[in-house]
Amino acid sequence: MNERSRLRLQGETILTFFQRNASFIAVFTLLLCAPAPALTQGNMWSAGSSIAAANTSSFAANDGVLLEMERAFSRGQSARLTQLLPAAAGHPLQAYAEYWELKARLENASNAEIQAFLQRWQGSYVQDRMRNDWLLLLGKNGDTLTFAQEYPQFRMRDDATVRCWAAAFGRQNDTSIFNADWLAMRGGNKACEAGAAHLLADGKLSPIAILRKARNLAEAGQDGGLNNTLALLPGNTPAGEALLQNIVRIAAKNPDDAARQLQNTAGLNEEQRSWGWGVVGKQAAMNLSNLAPHYYAQAASVQDWSDDMLAWRVRADLRTGIAATRLDILQTIAAMPAKMQQDPTWQYWKARALATSGNKAEIEQAQKIYLAIASPHGFYEILATEELGKSIALPPDPPRPSTEELARVRANPGFARSLYAIGLGIRSMGGREWNYTAHLHENGGLPPRELLAAAELACQREFWDRCINTAERNPLFAAWQRYPMPHKAEVLGNSQRYGADAAYVYGLIRQESRFVTVARSGVGASGLMQIMPATARWTAKKIGMNGFTPDQVYDSHTNVVLGVNYLNLALESFQNSKPLAAAAYNAGPGRPKRWRELGGTVEGAIWAENVPFNETRDYVKKVLANTTAYAALITGKPQSLKAELGQVGPAPSVVANGEELP
Repeated sequence: MNERSRLRLQGETILTFFQRNASFIAVFTLLLCAPAPALTQGNMWSAGSSIAAANTSSFAANDGVLLEMERAFSRGQSARLTQLLPAAAGHPLQAYAEYWELKARLENASNAEIQAFLQRWQGSYVQDRMRNDWLLLLGKNGDTLTFAQEYPQFRMRDDATVRCWAAAFGRQNDTSIFNADWLAMRGGNKACEAGAAHLLADGKLSPIAILRKARNLAEAGQDGGLNNTLALLPGNTPAGEALLQNIVRIAAKNPDDAARQLQNTAGLNEEQRSWGWGVVGKQAAMNLSNLAPHYYAQAASVQDWSDDMLAWRVRADLRTGIAATRLDILQTIAAMPAKMQQDPTWQYWKARALATSGNKAEIEQAQKIYLAIASPHGFYEILATEELGKSIALPPDPPRPSTEELARVRANPGFARSLYAIGLGIRSMGGREWNYTAHLHENGGLPPRELLAAAELACQREFWDRCINTAERNPLFAAWQRYPMPHKAEVLGNSQRYGADAAYVYGLIRQESRFVTVARSGVGASGLMQIMPATARWTAKKIGMNGFTPDQVYDSHTNVVLGVNYLNLALESFQNSKPLAAAAYNAGPGRPKRWRELGGTVEGAIWAENVPFNETRDYVKKVLANTTAYAALITGKPQSLKAELGQVGPAPSVVANGEELP
């Protein structure tokens, strides 16, 4: 689960948990160390910041008002928010209350009122988030003058639609950024269409870029956006485009049918035909079809293909065999945009292709690439380390944060507000403020020692998601922060009791819930190991857990018992293949069963890279990398990610009959 989704999906459940568990609030209060004073409106970043000084160590009397306002905001109840706002005065999260109330009626607010809010909360997360919201409204209303005044002050720059409005108003002239934003949007977008029109008129965007966006929309079945995009072109749509758009539509459903039609269609120029084969090849590769390399090979050129088309060509070649397709792999990676080429994923596979040549110079080049990316920081970085002949051992920890370093972090009002919000159950907004404070408030983010202290503060409060995510973005490698081991009694004890690999269990929990016990996903998965209700009931029955009730999934012990047993059953079903079992845990057992049957036996890293679902592909790689790190921590011995990955291929012809996993 990605960061934004985790914050969004956990927030509502955690709020409910805090409301129903007053005793937890009392316990949380004991974790903090000084009373939080009432606040007045003012600059909460630079002016004294009483909330930071108090360290937000107790809950305010009007916490219920904030919780009610969050609910009203989520329901779009503007009048209720205005009614409640006076009661939030002086609350440690008064900034949030004011943000919700103003955001709910932003379209009717005056510029002066919005400016007053931005000045009042200068330097804070809510200031930048409100500016983001305002810029969207200014773009929609065509207020170019005010947009031009406000856009340079927008720090986060994390909203693609705002960036598209900036292009439309002549404030964003980097066509590579614009193209990346526009192409990444699945449907149409008025801001990006306006940006495209402006850049096209200025000669900074070529008509072919418009056509490629239109082709992507046709492939996605977004005909409304397609027509709006084609309307941007000067003159008539070039000959052959309608034919090509029809072919890519077919490819999204049946690449083999599309290939036959493409083969027999006249009236396409070389660029159009090459694009068509690129889409057909990509869709076939995503279906794990052995015909994908053949389809890709029909293209005369890969120039200006989309990132996905290029990535899936490399993946299809990996399944065919690195030695047999090494030239295709190298040529395709060379055609990727410079930033994409530098990703450790493609650097690693480039080095693997070079290393198969038998040529001394290319083997030496491969070794240089491995050296450049080798580290304990990620899946391919770990694999590169092993290609250098080294086992995986975690680096020495940096010195722990000093008392003075921790004090500076506690005095930071952004962190103070964030911790208070998370403790109260306003997890989504609190998490975003934490990220903003750590990485965006200052250019380049906080320095490494301050990030170390911030992560330490989150660890101390047992806000494990903030602890881990902050540590992951710190060049200082602190294993106790990146790979914490809470709930040891549950995880180590039940792993030993049921014969599970504790490192694998920890690696999975770290990815599933970040150790947030009350986490609940949008599809209903709950608790530390994010167990679906039906899976929990099935597993409880399977292991003889009598009297099981659904609310028990929030008990960490019960959740781990169920999760460990289900994971063991998944491993048994997949002949102890950890990549397959992890994929089953994330995407359901039926999909990896199908995926493993398509093609021959390949090394686990190649299989993982070819998982068709983006989320599951990322999940499998992270769980296995986590497992390797936890194994090093638990055993104190060097480890091998390659050994964890093993080989993946079709199921043995004779497999013991067993009950299907849910």
